[in-house]
Amino acid sequence: MRGKAVPPAARTEFLPDRPVDTPRALAYHLERHRLAGIPVVRWLYGLLIVLMLVLLLRPGVGWWLAGGVVLVLSALWLWLRVLRGHDFVRFTPQPHAAAPGVRVPVPLRPADKLPVYVSGFLSVDTRVRRFAALPGFYRTFATREHALMCQARPRRFGSVATWPEEEQGLWYAFFQAPQVRGLQMGEVSFDRASFPGLKVEYEPVQPLDGKSKRRYRRVTLYLAFPQAADCQAALADLMVEPLPAAQAQSSEP
Repeated sequence: MRGKAVPPAARTEFLPDRPVDTPRALAYHLERHRLAGIPVVRWLYGLLIVLMLVLLLRPGVGWWLAGGVVLVLSALWLWLRVLRGHDFVRFTPQPHAAAPGVRVPVPLRPADKLPVYVSGFLSVDTRVRRFAALPGFYRTFATREHALMCQARPRRFGSVATWPEEEQGLWYAFFQAPQVRGLQMGEVSFDRASFPGLKVEYEPVQPLDGKSKRRYRRVTLYLAFPQAADCQAALADLMVEPLPAAQAQSSEP
């Protein structure tokens, strides 16, 4: 007698990619996407430099215009540097009291997966990359190790620029309570939408890239949850292990 067919397990679907509808999101994709193997933003820098050199060949008004191009080039570089320092997101801190029930620590089950958008440094093997609004899942294993598992899909920017092939696939972050150095609740914005989220600062047990001793000594991750209940569940899970006094102070704005 033949046994009953076992239905296939439900697939875990990652959240859709966020739209490029803000200057912040545009700047991020200018850095991430490549044209002929070169980041699009470098092509933009190159065009501005060529324009400046051409204008310098024209005495008088050309020199003034070249000076204007230098200012634009400098402003673009500074703007991208500032955005990069905040992982291309805007984080607005809020007190934990603004979310009901989060004062009660509740651990997640190992099987629970909370959909989330992650911004910050993620790694796989010895590779480390900075991502913004990357779809993923927050979960906690039975060992109480917290994990962020994210997926970088193939994407196109415009009609010719593409996401680097070597960056496509799964990227991760792992940390435990003793490594956490800061925890804040707030709102995270990448595109026009704002989601309830968390700012988590932690110190890796070892350098993310397996080599550097300083560059990734402290990692900041911004977690944006489309569902407020998931954000509260993640915060309640992170609060299961008591935070040291210094961390608790940094949890409030």
